[in-house]
Formats: sequence, C-alpha cells, structure tokens
Amino acid sequence: MDRTIPPSLLAILSRFQERFPRQGSFRNFLLLVMGWILCGGRRTISRVIQASGEIRKGRGHSAFYRFFSRAAWEPDEIGLDLLRHLLTIAQPSKEPIVLIVDDTLAKKRGPKIYGAGMHHDGTASSYGRGPSGKRHVSFSYGHSWVVISAHFPLPWSPNRGISIPILFRLYRSKKLTPSEEYVKRTMLAREMLGLLHDAFPDQRFLILGDNEYACGTTVRDLPGNAAFVGPNAQGCRALRAPRLEDAEAARQEAGEGRQAPLARTNHIGSELPLAGGNCRDLRQEGVS
Repeated sequence: MDRTIPPSLLAILSRFQERFPRQGSFRNFLLLVMGWILCGGRRTISRVIQASGEIRKGRGHSAFYRFFSRAAWEPDEIGLDLLRHLLTIAQPSKEPIVLIVDDTLAKKRGPKIYGAGMHHDGTASSYGRGPSGKRHVSFSYGHSWVVISAHFPLPWSPNRGISIPILFRLYRSKKLTPSEEYVKRTMLAREMLGLLHDAFPDQRFLILGDNEYACGTTVRDLPGNAAFVGPNAQGCRALRAPRLEDAEAARQEAGEGRQAPLARTNHIGSELPLAGGNCRDLRQEGVS
C-alpha cells in the first residue's frame, strides 16, 4: 500500500477498497483524497492532482482524469458505504438518521461545460436583508447539484452538528435538456431516497427539506420508517381523517377552552390539530 497515506486515514479509506475492481483505481482514489485534503484554495481536479504529489513523480494528469471518466466504480455505493461506517461510530442504534435534502450551486466558467446552466444563486440573493430592504434574486452560471446529506451531532456540543453528503445528482435545466431526458429536482431527490430505503430497510429516517421538496413528488408513498419535515403547502387538501388520540393530545397541550390550530401532517394531506406555532412550519410525513 502507498506509504504517503497516513495509517489512520488509510484505515478509513480501506473500507471502500472492494468498490474498486482494479487496484490501480483504488490507488488513484487514495491519492485524490489526499490531494483534496492537502489542496489549498479552489479544489479543482487539476489542483487536487498537483497537491497529491504524483506530478513530481512523473505521472501525468490523464490517469486521474480517466479515473472519473472510465474507471469502474459507482459513487452511490461509496456514499452508502460511508453512511454505514458513520452509523457504527456516530449514531445510536435507536435514533433515526437525520437526512437533509437540498440543492446547491457550483459556479462554473466556460461555454462547453456539460450540464451547466443559469440557476438561482441563494448566496447572492438578498431577500430584503440589504440596506435598501428590497428583495433581490440573483442567478449564476454553473452546476446545480441535488444533494442528500446525513446530519450528525458533535460529541462535545450536541446542539450543533455536521452534515456529510451521501448521495448527489446533477440537475440539468429544462431549457437546455431534451424533453425525454429532463428530470425535476424533486424526482432526483425521490430516487435517492429510494436508494437509501433499499440499503437500510430497518433504519428510521427523518428527512428535512425546504419549500421545493415539501411536495407530493418527494414524499408521496414514503415507507413507514421515513418521516418528512418541511414547510406545509398552503391549500393542500385533507385526504384522511385525523386520529383521535393525536387530536386529544393537541387539545390538552393547547389548554382548556382554546382550539388548537390545524396542520396537515403524518400522512399525505391528512389534517391533524397541533398546539401552537404556525402551520407552515410543522412536522409532516406527506403533503398533497
């Protein structure tokens, strides 16, 4: 094994070795991880390759670029193996896995970058927070990635945590994608949630999402071991009567003589009374 890899890091990365059929691919994987850690500034592929130190040994860039374009390995399998490892060291067995689904923009330059387009830039938008108080929405050119990450609390500060990306998909804008190939962000998210359920059928999941992902495409027909938390869509219909025990508990929490507000929760479109708070910010396992 490569002596440039610290033994402590090698012990972790060796868990993924079986996902690489060829030994050369696994070695390139190790070197790229090391280069990513050591690289300062922007972590472009060329800069990561240089930081790995292999260029000084006479190796060219092409071998590492072929690792991404031709090598036989599956990123989804790496992500699922990473989550399995994290559960053994950082997650109590009885606690649900907190998953966060969202999309992020990776800005790019150049007219011939595959899958790049103009997307909403949340970091450059003001939403009325600036000195003028006016709402300003910005768009930037680049890749829009739909990412599912797993959140784990910090051992020394349980109220804070770290979110580690597990699965990801590239979203291609509708304007630049043939109609037969176009896939919405919510459909990409639902596909990845299905992979997680298949890989962890006995594990409970608590899924967090924003307005875009709190919709039927994402949460409809979620398995019984998964719960979704997100903003409640206005105007959604009640498709199921509330459970009496939930209604009674909510009334007791609200207090005698006070009617608890309604929120759609627990199943797709079902309406349950909940005590206090805004119904747009309540827990739900499905919306219509």
